Formats: sequence, C-alpha cells, structure tokens
Amino acid sequence: MTDVDKCAAAVEAVPTTNNTPTVRGKFWRRFFWTCLLLSTAFFSLLPLALELAAEKWLRDNGVADADVRNVDLNLFSGEFSLYGLSAGRQSGQVLHLGQLHLAWEWKSLWDRRVVIEKISLHDVSLDLQALQDGGWRVGGLVISGATPDANSTQDGGAAEQTPTPGQTLLWSFGLTALNISGIDLRYRDQQLESHIELERLRVGNVQTWDRSSPAMVEARLKLNGSELSLNSEVTPFSDEPDMQGQLKLSALDLAPFRTLLKAGGIDDIAGHLSVDMQLKARYHANAALALDIKGNVDGDAIQLQMEALQLDQKSIGWDGDVTLLFPQQSDQDLLRIDGTLSAAGTVLKLLAADLHIAQQALQWRGQVRFRQAEEGATFPGLSVDADIDVNALTVTDTAKQLTLAAIGALKAQGLNIRDDVIRLERLSADDSSVLKLGEASSATVVHVGTIAVIDAAMVPQQPWAVESIQLDKLGVDLRRNKKGQWWLIDRLTAAKDEAADTAQPTDSDAGSAERAADVAVAADEKPAIQSFRLATFSITGDSWIKFEDASVSPAYRTTVKSLHVKLTDLDSSAPQNPATLVLDSRIGKYGRFNLNGTLLPFAELISMDITGKLKSIDLPPFSSYTGEYLGYDLRRGSLDADIKLLIKDGVLDVNNHLLLRKFGLQERDAEKIEGLTQQLSMPLDAALDLLKDSDGNVALDLPVKGDINDPKFDPSGVINLAMGKALKMAAMSYVKNALQPLGTLIFVGELIGKATALRFQPLEFTPGEATIAATTNDYLDKIANMLHERPQLQLTLCGMAAPSDQTVLAARAAAQAESNAAEAQAPEQSNAEQGVPETQAGQEKATQVDREQLLALARQRGEVVKDYLVKDKGIADERLYVCQPRYDDGDDAIAGVDITL
Repeated sequence: MTDVDKCAAAVEAVPTTNNTPTVRGKFWRRFFWTCLLLSTAFFSLLPLALELAAEKWLRDNGVADADVRNVDLNLFSGEFSLYGLSAGRQSGQVLHLGQLHLAWEWKSLWDRRVVIEKISLHDVSLDLQALQDGGWRVGGLVISGATPDANSTQDGGAAEQTPTPGQTLLWSFGLTALNISGIDLRYRDQQLESHIELERLRVGNVQTWDRSSPAMVEARLKLNGSELSLNSEVTPFSDEPDMQGQLKLSALDLAPFRTLLKAGGIDDIAGHLSVDMQLKARYHANAALALDIKGNVDGDAIQLQMEALQLDQKSIGWDGDVTLLFPQQSDQDLLRIDGTLSAAGTVLKLLAADLHIAQQALQWRGQVRFRQAEEGATFPGLSVDADIDVNALTVTDTAKQLTLAAIGALKAQGLNIRDDVIRLERLSADDSSVLKLGEASSATVVHVGTIAVIDAAMVPQQPWAVESIQLDKLGVDLRRNKKGQWWLIDRLTAAKDEAADTAQPTDSDAGSAERAADVAVAADEKPAIQSFRLATFSITGDSWIKFEDASVSPAYRTTVKSLHVKLTDLDSSAPQNPATLVLDSRIGKYGRFNLNGTLLPFAELISMDITGKLKSIDLPPFSSYTGEYLGYDLRRGSLDADIKLLIKDGVLDVNNHLLLRKFGLQERDAEKIEGLTQQLSMPLDAALDLLKDSDGNVALDLPVKGDINDPKFDPSGVINLAMGKALKMAAMSYVKNALQPLGTLIFVGELIGKATALRFQPLEFTPGEATIAATTNDYLDKIANMLHERPQLQLTLCGMAAPSDQTVLAARAAAQAESNAAEAQAPEQSNAEQGVPETQAGQEKATQVDREQLLALARQRGEVVKDYLVKDKGIADERLYVCQPRYDDGDDAIAGVDITL
C-alpha cells in the first residue's frame, strides 16, 4: 500500500455525524482528492522540472549541448539525486557529473538544526578555467566575475556578518558524511595549468551544536600525477578552533608552475617536491593563530633560472619543526624553526660574473627564533643557534677556467645570533685551496691543510673580536714565467684589466655627470672602517712557500720550509698598542730565518722594532738575479745576517750586519759590471776582496735609512745606495784600521773621474833614491800584514818619478862633474885657455838628466818594493805586479811607488 492509499483510507475511516450534510462531505472528499492528485503530480513532475530547468539554465548560459540523464527528488524521505549531467562536448570544455546524491533530515528542523546526512559525488570530469575578468568557465558554462559592492545593503537591511568562534547561532548545522570520488579536474588560467584527480574525499561528523566534537577529513588525490593525501581532525566551531593531521605529497613536478612564478622573477623552474608532515593549528581565544608543522620537505633535481643566476640542486631536504604564533604574545616567539636542512649537489651560477659556486653536501642543524623587537638592530628579534657543515665547496671562474677557492670540508660550530650580536665558537676549513687550475688538478697557488677561527664575536659599537686564527700546513706556490707573468694570478687579473680597457661611456653615463660629482664628493668622506681585535694569528705545522722565477736565467727556485709565524695582540681600535711578531723558518736545505719583535700596524705612521737572523743562506742560486742585474755570478758562499729593523713614525732606520762566508764572484756581463762600478763608485769585486778575511769571509754593516711616507721613497734605490755606501765605508774603515796612522784608502774615481781601481796611499821615496826609507818600513809592514790577512788581495806596484828626482839627480851629476874636473889637471899650460871652454861643455852635458833615467829610477823603486814584500815578508810574487813606470811633472807629483788593488 502506497502512502497515498494509506492517506485515503484514513480519511474514509473518519466517522460522520447525523448533523453533517451529505453535500459538505462530498465537497471535502473531492477537495482532498484534488489536492492529493495535484500534490502527487507536483512531486512526480518536480524532478523532471528540475532536470529541464537545469538543462535550460545551462543552455541559456552558453552550453548548447547540456544534458541531464535523470533527477530524483523525494521530499518525504529527504533525498535528492542527479545522474548523468553532461555539457560542453561540442566546445571541448568538459563538464560531466556521474552521480550526485543528497540526503537530509527533516525532524531536526524542529530543533533548529539543518542536518545533511549524506552528500555523495562520484564520477566527475570538469574543465575549469579562470578568466581575465575574474569570472570562471566551468565546462562550457561561463560565470561572470562581477560582484556587488560589499558595502552596499538594501534599505532597512544589514550587511551579512560571519559568526565568530564562540558566537551563539540561531540555527545549527551538521554534516554526517561527505563522500566524493572519481573527480577529474583540469584547471587552467593565464599562469597555471593543473590536473587534479581526486580519488577520495571523506568528511564526517561536522556539527555546530557540539563544538568540541572533531570533524574528520580524509582526502586522497593526484596533483599533476603526484599523489597527495590528507588525514585530519578539525574543530572549526570550537571556542578555540584547531586542526591536526598529516599531509603527504609525493614527487610533485614543479615545471607546470613556471609561468605562475615568473611574476616573482623566476624565469624557469623544474624538479620534484615531496612533503610528509604533521600539521597542527589552533586559533586561540585571544585571536592568536598558532601553527605547528613537523616533518620533512624534500626537493629532487631542482633547477631554478633567474635573470642573474641559475641554480641546479640535486637534492634538498628539511626535517624539523616550524612553529608560528601570530600575532606574537609577549612571552612567546613569533616564529620558531628547529631542525635540519640538508642539500647535496648544489651548483649556483652567477651569470653576470661567470662564477660557479658548487658544493657536494651541506647540512644546517639548529634553531631559529624570531620575536618582534625594536628597530635599529642588525637582525631585530632574531635568535639563531646552529651548526653548519659543508663538503667540497668550490668557487670557479668559468670564463678563465680557474677555481678561485676550494674547501674540502667547512664547519661552523656554535653559531649564535641574538638580535644584532653574532658569535661563533669555531669555524674550520679543511683542505682549502686558493687559485687552482681546475677542480681535478692538484696544482694550486695557496693550499691550507686546516684553517681554524676560534671564538669570533661581532657586537655593535665594539670592535669585532677573534680569539685565534690558525693556518696549519700552509703551502704557497709562486711561479713566474719567462715573460714575468705570475702563474694563475695574472690570469685572474687579466680580465679585470681588459674590462677596464674595453668599457665605453654610454648616453646614460654622459647624463649622470651631476650624480658622479655627488659620488665624488661623498667619496671624500671616507666611511668608518670597522675596527677589530685578533688575539692570535699563527701559521703552524709543516708550512712552506715555494718560489720559482723563470724570467731570469737560469731559473731561480727556492723553498721556505718549516714556516712558523705567530702574531699576537692585533687591535685596530687601539693603534698605540704594539703587536708581537715571532717568525721562524728554514730556507733551502740548511738556511734558517727568524724574526722577533713588536710593531704598530694600525698607527697613522707605521712603527716597528724587529730583530732577526739569517743563517747559512746559500748564495750561488741568487746568481740568477746578480748576473742579470749586476753582471756578477755568485760562484760560491753563504750568508749570515743579523737584522735590526727599526721604523719610528714612518722613518726607516735599519742596520743589517752581514757575514758572507767563502764568498766568491765571477764576471758575467762586463757592461753591467761597469755600470755597477759607476753606481757604487768602486769595483765591487775589488772592494769585496779588500773586505775578505783570511778565511774568505766578508763582514759588512748595511744601514738603510729613509722616510717611507715620502712619495719619492724607492726601496730598491735606497738599498742600492746603502749598499754602495756600506761597501765604501767598510773598505775605508778596514784600510784605516789596518794601516793607520800611516796610510789610507783613496778612491780613484774621486781623483780622475773613473772608478776603476782602489788605490792606497803612495809609498814615498827620498828624491833621487831607490831604496826604502826606514820611515816607510812600518807602512810596508802593515801592507804586508794586510796581504797576509786578505790572501785573495793582489797589488799593483807602479814606480813613479817626480821633478824632485830630476833636481836631485841633476845636482848629483853636477857635483860629480866638478869632482871629475878638479882631478883632471892638464900638464900643458899653453892649452889652459883653450881647455876651459872644453871643461864647461863637458860639465853641462854631464848634469843633464834625461827621461830614461827618471823612468829607470821609477822602475827600480817598484822592483825594490816587490823584492821587500816577497823576500822579507813572504808574500807570493804572483800576488804582486810591477807596472810600467811613469814620470809625473805635476806640482803634487810624488817620488815613490803607487799601490793599487
């Protein structure tokens, strides 16, 4: 029996009284049946009417091929179903709905509750397009984006208000179950195209009358082929709404989002993103939103392209907890991040600079907290505690094919940031290189086994402070080619020079003269330089410096080994406080070099007081430079030196005591030797021979003075001048001490304008005599002693005759002639008058002294001196040379022997 039949039977069963007219009864029966038939027709035709109305509405809105297969509505049981809605097939805009079922509960309306028992939606295919005007195209249906003014209301009406959590509602709402499955949605707008396949969506236990009861949400779908799932519990109507659940996303392809990201300056993106996290959110009664996200986010094969850079990331992942409380409460953090960030296979390309920054593995472990703070701090409200590890970090200049820096392992431990105070317990870098010829090559300019920075602090309004910087196993490889170019260093600087040469002014440059003038004025106001304090800087371990110079011949090579340096108390904020330097090293196989002292490196006028020693430095390798620039090769010898380096307020006062052991020179270039001789005012080899002791050693004091602040100050010129003065003073001092008070050293160049020899004070003879006077024996004895002390010295003995010799010899000849004349008396008196003229003529002839006689006397003097030195003093005859005698008729001519080296 149907519901209509039951209703009719109940009506017929109503008893009638005798006082009711028959006509009235018939009327009501007819009325009832009419209403019943109309109601039945209405409810029977209502689904069809809804179906036709839906089709008409779709057609009226541009969907010409809209079709609804069936609509079922049962108001008594509270159910509505729609089957087979299709539209947009002709336009290519798909809108298909397989089944929609809605069930509700009538009786709950008596309790002012709207209860939806079930909503089921299955088998839906939909093309959804966002239009430029803000509207939508759903399948073939266009929905306008125009909206009424939010501020406008009807006369006497009020704007709709959204209830806030905790607000009492006149009506309650409930949803027992929402089931959606088989949804295929294709979304498209100007920036994004996405394909969403909703496999399952379940929502249950949604009710506003029991606000603490959690609603269940479960979703499983595919976004562009990537699986996404959500399982959560939500209390949206609680006084403090909250949500907790789990979100999973597997390998989401980022390429479809490239157009969307272009607005943010990202030109291209690729890669995959995966998410697995626990979500918690609560909206507190004090209007604060608390959000907690715990889990991991992973990126794989990420590629990011921007105008100035390109990023290739093999993998990147975050595993940790992110907590957000907004707005911030007085006693809590606004944002807190705690976890681990890992990245592997990173290549960052800075396109404009042709730089590639790459790392093999990176890990950041720590916590970041942020609180709102007063403005003015470097990092206001920021708090960081972290450790960072980076492996295989490289910075490469691709244009020059040069690795600028490479670090095998970089570790930052105890990084601490509190507002604008930054502290770091330790920063270490292992296996570090600077300027390397390609990543695969082991050749590098600088290599450091370990770099350690201990206890660094950056505090506002205070000097930056570092307790210690240590370089362990430092290696420096400096090479210079035949053209004088430095290996790898010149390659680095070449491009900068070319860029400066090829830069051309542009119109914008020409139009910015006023701005350039402002910049020039600003440049005069030098910005304050951040001061710093470094307690200790040290170089330890098996550190070395190799130097090779092929620009000289033969190529020069040397190695500084066992290099240890310690520099303490560096403080730029207190330039008056001295720093201490200690240096110790080995040079070559046996040489040693050390320094010790104090310096003021930050004073306005630099000052230092440093002493040092050089020991057993082999000299022959330096022939590459001495032969090239001085004309001499260093045949043998070693160098010891005591160094006293004093600079006070920029004034240089250096005193070096040099000891050249077994020193020997060999001529290479006569022209350069001549030039050096002119520059030093003396022959270098002769001066050094004069300074050599019996062991073949040369002791020399080399003072260097000058004002280093003088723009005309040239260190090389000052050293050359000091070397010349030192040699001259040393030679004169030695001879003075060896021969005084009987002799001294005269520079020939000062006498005849050409410094080709060194000349001793001449040995004077009695005029007309060739025998050594007793008064000059002491002088010759001192010369002999000097020759014994300086066995490498060789002397030239030049006999000299002077007008005084001629006078004496003439007088001696005249006296001899008179004596001869007195003894020869003629017996014949008759010839007396005639003999007088003959005797006078003979006398005049006998008293004449010719040049040959004078030169013979001069020669005899030279030979006498040589005989004395050889026979009486034991000097080897091959060390003494008698030169061609000479006669000098000048006013200052000396009768004697000229002695020269």
